[in-house]
Amino acid sequence: MDKQWEINPKERIRTYKNDNCMNKTQLTSKTFALGALCVIGHIGLCHAQGTLDANATLSGVQNGSIYDYTLTLNNPAGSSGIGDFWFDWTPGNFYLTTSPSSVTPAAGWSIVTQSGSIEFSTTTPLAPGSSATFLFTSTEAPGAVGTPNTVYGDSTQASDSSTVYTGSSAFSGSTQEFNVAPVPEPSTISLLVTGLGGALFACKRRFSA
Repeated sequence: MDKQWEINPKERIRTYKNDNCMNKTQLTSKTFALGALCVIGHIGLCHAQGTLDANATLSGVQNGSIYDYTLTLNNPAGSSGIGDFWFDWTPGNFYLTTSPSSVTPAAGWSIVTQSGSIEFSTTTPLAPGSSATFLFTSTEAPGAVGTPNTVYGDSTQASDSSTVYTGSSAFSGSTQEFNVAPVPEPSTISLLVTGLGGALFACKRRFSA
């Protein structure tokens, strides 16, 4: 036995208490740090799951008296998964004046057409960095589809025309409203290219004269 402890028994008790107190303090600090990390991680996870940054494009090609539309929903990297996409609808607003027909959803998605809108939903959310393509036909021209300038059954104008949800149905999970970006049909693009080419040729002749 160490003679020091035989000579100073009080010092031995005091040292034991101090060591025990330090161990408890270190354990408490580690527990607090671990708890803080868990809370931060949980908050970060909730934030990631609640962030939506979707966008969509719409292109239409005239086919006789109707238009064949291709609707593409894009879910950029860093966004949350999308389980419900309600096209031409925001709460209380329906933007198509006639119901679309021949709607073809992307694989794994179901459809519901309501008044002037189409709701697409899935139980397998569209993952970040992915896209989904939907098809439908309508008698409405591209200038009236996918924009908030015509309201079906409601006089209220909204700043956005479509809505997505993280859940597999409307009003479930986080939500985002946005405008669908129209893509000019091929004939329009051809006319623009032709017109631009003619303008450049005219300018070239003028400066070379």
